[in-house]
Amino acid sequence: MYTHQEALSALPKFPIGLKEAPISRISLGKLLAKDESESARLFSSCQTYGFFYMDLTDCSEGKELLKQSDQIRELAKAAFHLPWEDKDAVSQAKTGNLFGFKAAGMVASTDQHKRKDKGEMWNMSKNDMLRDKPKVAYVSV
Repeated sequence: MYTHQEALSALPKFPIGLKEAPISRISLGKLLAKDESESARLFSSCQTYGFFYMDLTDCSEGKELLKQSDQIRELAKAAFHLPWEDKDAVSQAKTGNLFGFKAAGMVASTDQHKRKDKGEMWNMSKNDMLRDKPKVAYVSV
């Protein structure tokens, strides 16, 4: 499995001399420990720039979340590599459902020029992921 750390180390080095945005790095470990200073930094980041980096590497809860995100990435890779027939069987175009597979080449109804997109995607209901038996039929991976 390709881990979070391997993914980070595969990125190119940040260019020297390129201006960086002052984005705060917030510690999940400190937030879970109810660190008032870290909570204030989080609040300030939300008020100023509206976003921040969440450091998930400094506590067991964060490390578990990173592990689960690695597992989801592997599941996504497997799903996108399924045969076309399997993906097409649960496609949004065939089922008329918001959830399922969306093939590349669809035309966005909001595009006045009617250009086809170039991206595939899977859309799954959060509730279906959390329950034992999904309401929507998805392909098995």
